[in-house]
Amino acid sequence: MSANRDECVKQKIANEIAAFIKLKPLIRYDAEQGRVFWAVSPGKRVKIGDEIGVLVHNGYRRFRFQKNLYRTHRLIWWLEKGVLPDLIDHCCAILNERGERDNRIANLRESTGAASQAYRQHRKRNKLGVKGVTQRGSRFRAHIQVNGKLKALGTFDTIEEAASAYNEAASQKWQ
Repeated sequence: MSANRDECVKQKIANEIAAFIKLKPLIRYDAEQGRVFWAVSPGKRVKIGDEIGVLVHNGYRRFRFQKNLYRTHRLIWWLEKGVLPDLIDHCCAILNERGERDNRIANLRESTGAASQAYRQHRKRNKLGVKGVTQRGSRFRAHIQVNGKLKALGTFDTIEEAASAYNEAASQKWQ
């Protein structure tokens, strides 16, 4: 089953690259800003110089080309590197003043699904506001997920100590 998934992923990436090759003469890429603009008007509603795509709720910019949706950061990676990995992650999850992710190449990295999850911020429903820390009574437990298994890092008197233990374990695992 994994081999079948790998073939599907390879085919998806090959199709994506084929579309990007066709798209390249139609766009202008500003590496300094990490933004892509139309160099040729693709339709009545889009003018030359308009930024490619639309901003979606999670801060990603995506665009439609030849009836398919693509994410702008994947196009930028391909323009810069000439290859396209399975997963591209943003190093910094902070949104800019326009509410979008920073798509400059210095802020993008090739990643794995597990690493991408590890880099995520804490969930919105997290009452403590600290990733990898839970409260039991008056003490705080730190834990990290490694290879799909939850690993206890210890119990601490303060939330700061627990957060520090999590951050240290995360930096050792994902550096």
